[in-house]
Amino acid sequence: MKKTFKKKANWNLVSSLSIFSIFVLFMLTLLLFLGIGEIMRGYSNFGKIALCFASVVILVLLSQVNTILWQIRGQEVVHIDNERLVIKKKKKLFNSQKSINLLEIDEIFFEPYPEKLFTASAYFKWMGIRGGKICVEYRGRNAVYIGQNISDDEAKKCIEEMNAKLSEYNKQHPQDRQKRKIKRVLGFPIMSLENITTLMSFLFVIIGLTLILLAFIAVHRGMMG
Repeated sequence: MKKTFKKKANWNLVSSLSIFSIFVLFMLTLLLFLGIGEIMRGYSNFGKIALCFASVVILVLLSQVNTILWQIRGQEVVHIDNERLVIKKKKKLFNSQKSINLLEIDEIFFEPYPEKLFTASAYFKWMGIRGGKICVEYRGRNAVYIGQNISDDEAKKCIEEMNAKLSEYNKQHPQDRQKRKIKRVLGFPIMSLENITTLMSFLFVIIGLTLILLAFIAVHRGMMG
C-alpha cells in the first residue's frame, strides 16, 4: 500500500516567513561584511565573533526556507509493505523519513492531532511540522500522525487499508506479536521484559546521579564548614 498526501499551504505562514527570511538575509549579509572587514583590518577576534553569529543566522535562514518549501510543495508519502511502515516528507529543502517495523505498531486509528492554545503541539501544527488525522501508536508510548490536510473520509479509508495490512502481518507472526503485547502497571504501559529492563536501568541511572550530586554537595559543605 502506498499513499501520497499533498500538503495544503498556509499562506499566512508563508507570507510571514518570507518577510522574516528577507530580514534574516539582510542580517546575514551585514554580519558577513562586518566579519570579513574586521578580519582584514586586523581585528580578527571581532571578525570571528561576527562570522560565528553569521553561521547561526545561516542555520535560521535554512530552517525558514525549509518550512516555506514544505508549506508550498510538500508531500507526505506513506508506504506499508510486509515488514514496515515508512513515512516520508518530501519536496522540501531537507527531506525526512521515518520507518517503523510492523512488529512495533500497537494500533492505527482515527484521531486528529491534539492541540491546545499556547502549547508546543499548537505551534508544531501551525508550522506544519506535525499534524494529521491518522494516529499510529508504536512501542506502547510513542505516536506519529499522518495526513495533515486530508479529509476525514480519506483518513478513515487509509486507516482501513493500513489495519488490513497490519492484521495480515499479525496473523503471519503471532508469536512475535505476543512479545509486544502491552501490559499496564498502574495505568502506565510497560511492554515485555525488554522494556521493564530499560525502565529499571533508567531509574538506576537517575538514582546514581542523584547520589553523586548529594555526595558532592556534602563534600563541598564539609570543605566550606
